[in-house]
Amino acid sequence: MAAGLGSRYGGSKQTDSFGPSGELLMDYAVFNAMNLNFGKVVVVCSRENQDVFLERYRKLKDKISVETAIQQPPDSFRTGDNNPWIRKKPWGTAHALLSAAVSITGPAIVINADDHYHPEVLKAMATAMLQAPDEKKILMAGYRLSATLSGNGRVSRALALSNRETYAPSLAEVVSIGREPDGRITGLINGQVTELSPDIRVSMNCWAIPQGVFPIMSVKFGQFVNQYQRDQNAEFQLPVVISEMVQEHGFTLMIIPVEQAWFGVTFASDKSVVQQALNQLIEQGIYPAELWN
Repeated sequence: MAAGLGSRYGGSKQTDSFGPSGELLMDYAVFNAMNLNFGKVVVVCSRENQDVFLERYRKLKDKISVETAIQQPPDSFRTGDNNPWIRKKPWGTAHALLSAAVSITGPAIVINADDHYHPEVLKAMATAMLQAPDEKKILMAGYRLSATLSGNGRVSRALALSNRETYAPSLAEVVSIGREPDGRITGLINGQVTELSPDIRVSMNCWAIPQGVFPIMSVKFGQFVNQYQRDQNAEFQLPVVISEMVQEHGFTLMIIPVEQAWFGVTFASDKSVVQQALNQLIEQGIYPAELWN
């Protein structure tokens, strides 16, 4: 998913260079998909940066198929006084996934373009998905909360609400998460400051989904737009929609525990941290210094 505006980053973080040879952060995801024998990569992007991705991955056509899907909001609405209202901001991660529905013909792994997911994480997700295919099962890569914080500002995370390690009945979107001066981790739940366990499993938007989610998501998006069409900040988010499918439509949500390090870009000051983390993975032999050489 690469259609976000990057407002907190100050530009298009999806097309910014992070690797030592000018690699995008998303290049590492495409590289991993290729090496793990994925059948296809679908890049959900805006119309403005579509050509960037098509040209960039054209050279991989003999190794893996890379397609693009435009996340285009229904951007013009007719109000009661007949004045058009324009939606400028993308509708969120669930709408991004829905935008790629026509290109997805089977189970798929869904990730953010501005986060890095270790190849072992993607391998574990793909293995679990293929070993027990189930049209009613959704998998979530569950990171420990303490491993997903930013030193440059507070963040939002979807927390798995469960006493069990592998299944979660629902997810809670918690905002303004960060460390207090005494080391405790706190966040806002329903406007209340709440202390959070550092080991609680959270989503970093790495999911494995069956194709059967799309008809339900399509209906839910129509309902969402009818309710929030005048709200510029309303977002149709994957954790919320997945929780609703679990609670209302008989889906199960399975957590795949992740211990590998996560890193990603929210703020401009995160860039140097991401570059350092990529260099460490290169030193460990996980990636070559020149990814496409």
